[in-house]
Amino acid sequence: MPDGRTEHSEPQQTSPRGSAGLWLFIVVLLAFGLFFRLTNLGKKIYQHDEAMTSLRVAGFRVEEVRRQLADGHEISIGELQQYQRVGPERGLRSTLNSLATDDPKHTPLYYLLARIWTQIFGDSVVTLRSLSALIGLLVLPCLFWLCKELFASSRTAWMAVGLVAVSPFHILYAQEARQYSLWTLATVLSSAALLRVLRLQTWRGWSVYAATVAMGLYTHALFVFVPFAHGIYVAGTNPDKSMIRQLRLPKLVADYLLFTLVAFLVFAPWAFFIVFGLPILYETTNWLTRDIEPVFFLKRWILGTSSPFLDTSGGVLFYAKAGIESSATYWVRLPIFLLIGYSFFYLCRNTPRRVWLFVVALTGGTILPLLLTDLTMGWRTSTPARYLTPGYLGIQLSVAYLLASQIVSPRPVWRKLWQMVTVVLIAGEIVSCVRSAQAETWWNKEASYILPRLAQIVNQSPRPLLVSTLERKNFGNLIALSYLLEPKVRFRAVVDPDVALRALEGFSDIFVLNPSEQFQQELQEKEYLIRAVVKSGELWRLIKEPATRQ
Repeated sequence: MPDGRTEHSEPQQTSPRGSAGLWLFIVVLLAFGLFFRLTNLGKKIYQHDEAMTSLRVAGFRVEEVRRQLADGHEISIGELQQYQRVGPERGLRSTLNSLATDDPKHTPLYYLLARIWTQIFGDSVVTLRSLSALIGLLVLPCLFWLCKELFASSRTAWMAVGLVAVSPFHILYAQEARQYSLWTLATVLSSAALLRVLRLQTWRGWSVYAATVAMGLYTHALFVFVPFAHGIYVAGTNPDKSMIRQLRLPKLVADYLLFTLVAFLVFAPWAFFIVFGLPILYETTNWLTRDIEPVFFLKRWILGTSSPFLDTSGGVLFYAKAGIESSATYWVRLPIFLLIGYSFFYLCRNTPRRVWLFVVALTGGTILPLLLTDLTMGWRTSTPARYLTPGYLGIQLSVAYLLASQIVSPRPVWRKLWQMVTVVLIAGEIVSCVRSAQAETWWNKEASYILPRLAQIVNQSPRPLLVSTLERKNFGNLIALSYLLEPKVRFRAVVDPDVALRALEGFSDIFVLNPSEQFQQELQEKEYLIRAVVKSGELWRLIKEPATRQ
């Protein structure tokens, strides 16, 4: 393959003064990116999935904890949070065992890194989130490498780094104790490694590529679509038609298949747990197969796809099924979609195949499989924005190339127009980050979005008791809620209503967390009334007088 870095020229250079201004602008963006990733790490709620992260990292299994809690005894905040703490009696093997037996779809690399990190620096919320923040910062230099390999343009590389540095989507997940920053890093590294080995064609380069693919697979199961997208790119770049006619694989395709197979073989031990854990996989992901209203599906897509550039929606849009009905919420994102669409058109018109095909393959190869599944099956696998992380990177690469090219256009009017577009776009990113940084919760905390409101209500009671069953959602949310409650609150984790109603004297208020319809019915059969405290039904108050007196 020709050296792709010489296939298209750098956009026309600006004046020295203009170049200095551009680099100063990028430095400011990098400073903002550093600030937003590291500031207020403990401000947002420690949500359901993060509490489950701490549980896995500490080496506890869900059923084990349930057995210890669900006997109806009073539980303090300290006792509940002991299952979030890393101790010497449970090591890396316990972390692996917790994942393999309880939730094997979460591949273990991030959790093992988090275990080592917390053993060294402590297991507080801020400490655990700081690991994601550090990984999020490592994405930036790796993205520069990727763009240099792809575009052979420092300006485009710096523009991409600047856009991602202050991207509200990437900053959200750089401040969450989950694996999505690591997934982003693995996507960028494997993509850069692929472009480099296609240029140099060395065995060492292919080995590095295989290692980065294995890293990605051990980071997130949906990373599987990234090497799939890479395969589309390799097969579509300068195909050897004579070999195809002879039914022989071109050498680059054969090398790609060989080393990708090596990566999957390295992943095979964990794939074993996924295959034999299919019943658990179904139980933990069946919410993705539930029917979703087309309008709500479209809203999620509009808000999710625009979130790398603009995100001022907070959380209500994602938490409330109907969302906010103001059409302005969606119309304001129309320019983002027009910009994205035009950027792909411009990319395909102005770059050789080896450039535009990579961006298109990375975007389409990681988004379309989930989207087509939803459109044919009526599911919602493409509505969680975090599942489209690699595709969002492709979109940002396309926009970065457009902006980097047009801000140095030889036509003064056109150049000023695109400079203004760039400033407005980045200003929107920064404003989004400022709003998010000041918030206690956001849309990525969807499973626990309402917890601050519940905590406020419970904390107002002089001596409250919070009763909860331990279904999967309640289990994580009960632990997450404990980070927001005052020490006076006592908990009772139960399976049987008789246990829940035992020894209630001495409590000023008895609250029930997200009771199922069956649990509500069982309480009513005991002649107790429960009344919803919030309209969503996440919190109820138990009335101790029998229903016959009402």
